[in-house]
Amino acid sequence: MATATPRSIDVDPLRAAHRGPVVTAADDGWDMARAAWNLAVDQRPEVVARAECTEDVAAAVRFAREHALRVRVQGTGHGACGDLSGALLIDTSAMRGVEI
Repeated sequence: MATATPRSIDVDPLRAAHRGPVVTAADDGWDMARAAWNLAVDQRPEVVARAECTEDVAAAVRFAREHALRVRVQGTGHGACGDLSGALLIDTSAMRGVEI
């Protein structure tokens, strides 16, 4: 199976607006950030944004829209999707509560 190489995107604006870590292929921790629970799935999004709050999710979605990236959300790694080329993966595993 061929995998796409992530493109170079300036993520500094997202990092400035995001509490949680924002990781690209150029960063340490890339393999851990993009990993799924199912290790047979090799996810390669353009960017991984680990959301810590709803504002992080909103900032990631805005960034994705501005850069024409598809958005995928993953809570625990069980909903892995193999083809994430052209996508921003929002990792919500750090969000552990619901407030109404």
